[in-house]
Order: sequence, then structure tokens, then C-alpha cells
Amino acid sequence: MVNTLAGIDIGELARIVKGYGAYFGGAVGFPIAFRDRELEVGRLVDRLVGVRVVYGPLGCGKSTLLMNLARALSEVRSDVIVIYVNFEEKGFMNAVRAYIPGLAGGVGDSIIRAVERDLGPVLDRVGLGAVVGVGRLFMDIIRGVSDDAVIRDKYVVLIFDELDKWYRSMLNAPDNAQVGYGPIEGEVMSYAEHFENFPTMDKVQGLSVVFGFSDQGAVNVVRKYGGKGLLEGLLLWYIPKADFMDVLNEVTTKAKPSTSIDTELLWQLTGGNLRELARIVFNNDWSIEKWLRDVIIKLSGVNGVLAFLEEAGRYGLNIAEARAHGLGDAARMAFDELLSMNVFLNVYDYELRLSELPSEPWVRDVNTGNVITILPQLPAYYWVLRVMAGKRSIGVEPSDVIREITENV
Repeated sequence: MVNTLAGIDIGELARIVKGYGAYFGGAVGFPIAFRDRELEVGRLVDRLVGVRVVYGPLGCGKSTLLMNLARALSEVRSDVIVIYVNFEEKGFMNAVRAYIPGLAGGVGDSIIRAVERDLGPVLDRVGLGAVVGVGRLFMDIIRGVSDDAVIRDKYVVLIFDELDKWYRSMLNAPDNAQVGYGPIEGEVMSYAEHFENFPTMDKVQGLSVVFGFSDQGAVNVVRKYGGKGLLEGLLLWYIPKADFMDVLNEVTTKAKPSTSIDTELLWQLTGGNLRELARIVFNNDWSIEKWLRDVIIKLSGVNGVLAFLEEAGRYGLNIAEARAHGLGDAARMAFDELLSMNVFLNVYDYELRLSELPSEPWVRDVNTGNVITILPQLPAYYWVLRVMAGKRSIGVEPSDVIREITENV
């Protein structure tokens, strides 16, 4: 198998990806322009072979990017078969999108039947045991298609999005509950094993299996097995500051705030997270203070967080790297709990970053300029914890957080 999709026009592909647009605010929102992501599109298609885990903080736009890319690939090339599955969706028809240009003679129908057979039970939430259908999918497609010659010179791209969220929902696990990701790990590694051990992969021109994950626990599979069977992790981050400001301009014309808004403050708190921006707009009527009080500061209820904060405060509150300074057992446990709650996210040094990361205090060490290896999933968490550590107290008000930002940025 070759590693790249030869001759693809990345500029044209990125143009089509952006042309599908994005949606702001869920059911109560509206369509907006899809911005940036040219770099990410190019890096995602530079190698169409192997297993890749695209991960990033909640609200980074991962699902929109993967869905738009799935559609766009089939438009620029007729030799690409793309199957996109979003496990957060209910029911087979909503969750699965198949893009199979140029396949005649019932081959496309055979592929769809294989997808429905393997993934239907998973998407219908019949039980945890059904998750094994994900790892079976590609081999069943190859075996189930009657005319191998039709598919032999095709690129097959399988995209499994939000499998980790589906798994947590099946366990009825709250956001702050730690769960084991054995079944998810098994699904990812089943494909890695295929690449290492099964020559049947030469029946296609190229195979790329992409998992889109948000949960820190699921992402850990990359840290544990990275490199095996061409497995690698790809970090996706929020949109850059200039594009975020463009989104703000567009949003304010469609959901007008009743008072003036501080765009720099919104950037420092959300870092380009459009999901949280939508929560501020629609759930909190543009009130940053209400959002901070009701959503963000509640993280102070984490067990043992004070022990962590007291230790972290001794090091000038480089909050994301505090654990590296040798925190005590209580502080380490508190920090691990913050990781399990997706307040922080591990960024592993050895993998490709799909996105350029901003030069902000919640991303880069102020002394070296290097990217911090443990990042806050949302900049607001960084600022709230920074205030807590400075006060040695979890009694923080929104005004404290806003003052900390305005005095230090």
C-alpha cells in the first residue's frame, strides 16, 4: 500500500471542506462559515494508511472537521471510499454516512450491508458486547464484496467518531467518573494488529482508520501503544484567534448581545472553543459572569483539589506542569481526578500536531515558549485554578477571574 493519496489538490480539498460550513449552538443555533483548518486537512490526508487517533479538547470542532472531510474526499477523488460513523447519533441512518463514488455492480450496496450488519447493533445500543462490530467492519467489507478487483485499487477511509462518548453513555458514567476503556482499546488495537499481521490489506490501495476521541481515558491508548501497527495520535486544537474573532463578528450579527462584549476576555476564557461560546450566548444570554459561576467555577468541588492547589502555588502556578515538580500524594490524586474529569488533557510529545497552538499562558511556558505537556481543556479552567491557588481557597468569584485576566494579559 502507498502512504499518500497521490495527486490530490489539498487547496481544492480544503475549499470543499470549508464550503460545507459549520453549525453554531446546536438545536437553538444557526449555520456559520467554516473557518481555518487548511493545515489540518493537509496533514490528515498526507498518509492514508494506518490507524490514527484524532483527539483534542471538547469543543475543538473535531466532528465537524471529520464529517466535512469525509464528504469532501469523495468529491475530489473517485477512487476513495469513505465511511463516517458518529456514535453519538441515534440510529443507523443518522449515524452513518457512506461516500462511495464510482462503485457499480452492487459493490456499494454490499459495503453498506456490511456496515449495517456490523454497526447496526452498536448504534442501536443493544449492549457493550456489540462494540466488537467496529473492529470487524473492514475485514467484513473486504470479504463481503464479491468483486475484489473493483475495490483493489481504491483507498478506503473509515472514520469512527465519538466511540468513547458512546461507551460512557452505555455505562451511564457521569463526566467525573473514572472508567476503564478496555473495549475501546481493543477496537483501536484490532486494526493495528491487522496492519502488523494480516497481508489481506493489500487488497486495497490504501486503508486509513481514524478514531475521533475527546475523553482523556480513551486517548491514553495512544500513549500505551503508539507506533504499533502504524498507530499515532494527532492533536487537534481550537481555531486560531483571528478566526475566533471573525466568528464573534458573525455571531453577534445573528444573536445580538444586549450590551457590549469584551472580545479579548472571551478569547482568554474560551481559547476558540465554539461550544462554550455558544453556551455563553444561548444558555447565559452573553453573561460571562453567569457562565463562570454556574459552569466553570464548579470544578472546585473536585475532591482534594485544595491539596493540589496549595502544592501548585509553591511553584508560581504554572498550573499545567505543577505535577512535574514532585507534588505530594494527595495533590497527585487531585490532579489525576482533574484529568479524568477532562479539566486537563495530556499532550504527548511524540505525535503529530494537526493544529498550531497559540502563544498564550495556558498553552506555553512563559519562560521557554515551549508547549506545556499537560494543557487545560479550556483556558477558563487555567484562570480559575490560578486564582484559587493564589488565594489558597476555592472561594472564587467571577470578578476575581476577570480581574486576573485583565491584569495579566
